[in-house]
Amino acid sequence: MTHEMTSFVNFQIGKLYFYYTKNIELARHHLEQAYHGMKEAGAEYTKYRVEIACSIAEVYMQLKIFEPVKQLLRKESAHSRDFPLIHARLLFLLAVLLSFFSVSVFFFRFSFFF
Repeated sequence: MTHEMTSFVNFQIGKLYFYYTKNIELARHHLEQAYHGMKEAGAEYTKYRVEIACSIAEVYMQLKIFEPVKQLLRKESAHSRDFPLIHARLLFLLAVLLSFFSVSVFFFRFSFFF
């Protein structure tokens, strides 16, 4: 099996674990393997790499690990502009992530008054 095919299989397995089981750590593992495989595969697989990055972002947001997600989405946003649907998904994920940061900063600032 080729390296690209292995990455596609890891992507599909990661999605299956994320959407249909409670084993989120295994989903994260497979999605990260797929992402690194697509990154090594080159520019012709950019669309799939950005789609995998969005799935990784969803996993990390469910685990409440936000800083790596912010970096990943910002890095991939430059490459996603050629694919409008994936770009919109990425921007919505980034907006949700940034809104969480602004809400947590809001509560942190006003927690001193109570």
